[in-house]
Amino acid sequence: MDSDNVYGTECNIRYFREEDLSQANSLLTCAFFSKINSLLDIDLSDAAGLMTETGFFRKKPVEGYFVMEKDGKIAGVMLLKYPGQKKGGDDFRLMPVFRRYGIIKALKFLAGVLLLENKAKSGECYIEYIAIGESYRGLGLGSAFLAYAEDFAINKGFSQLTLCVVSSNRARDFYRRLGFIEKEEKSSLLTHFFLGIEKWTPMVKDLSKKAE
Repeated sequence: MDSDNVYGTECNIRYFREEDLSQANSLLTCAFFSKINSLLDIDLSDAAGLMTETGFFRKKPVEGYFVMEKDGKIAGVMLLKYPGQKKGGDDFRLMPVFRRYGIIKALKFLAGVLLLENKAKSGECYIEYIAIGESYRGLGLGSAFLAYAEDFAINKGFSQLTLCVVSSNRARDFYRRLGFIEKEEKSSLLTHFFLGIEKWTPMVKDLSKKAE
């Protein structure tokens, strides 16, 4: 499911390919560095390589895994999760963290990975992660990527597009402007301890009317 000149952005959205791994992993590591740093207390310069080794971000193609290209470079990455998804193989490896940081940080890293895991419910297409590269922000690419996710979800027969956002993240306003509705705010001592996330907000966009 590839698309050129998406919503007037002069971008191409296509499925992730294995040769995209280096660019995609670097982009995602920068976007989610605060969470990674909470788990490992690591320099950004070292984080991307370690995330590739561990498989913190998905390394292999799967249905619902997309990249956005602009001027021949990856400008954005998005992974969707939904019931009935063809997952394909992908290995998470804890040993690289254990070798570098020891058993305590390795277990903390594993706990963080498990806390970030979210299973999509029936009728729901869940945005596991979405990120736009820093140099491409402010160009409307995030809105175009989300519009693409909506169309993908509708074509798959889902009635909701969902995501979770840290409550202090200014992206909440961005999602609200695009029609996402906030659900009850959640909090957890575990996410606060392991990830530095005190509260987060589930958000939902109803796709049923758009599908009609």
